[in-house]
Amino acid sequence: MLIEGDAPLVEIALALRFSSQANFTRAFKQSAGMAPGLYRREATAARDMIALRVRSGFKETDLAHIDPGESYDENFSVGQFRLRGGTINAINI
Repeated sequence: MLIEGDAPLVEIALALRFSSQANFTRAFKQSAGMAPGLYRREATAARDMIALRVRSGFKETDLAHIDPGESYDENFSVGQFRLRGGTINAINI
């Protein structure tokens, strides 16, 4: 229900017989270590990434040729945007 559907958290909380969404969130955080909304977003992102890998035919063995100790250029262009050290600089359009 939390991951598979898009029901509002308040509906999930009430369906599980919590008196409020706040009580549900507090109990969920104690159990899972994160808020239910964050859990939903991360689980959805992971599911989407897996589906993308399956559709594209990506396999972990495709990374076997990459040397983890090899350096890479942190300054590279993406389209008209220039990224530096993993951060996006202010861009005037």
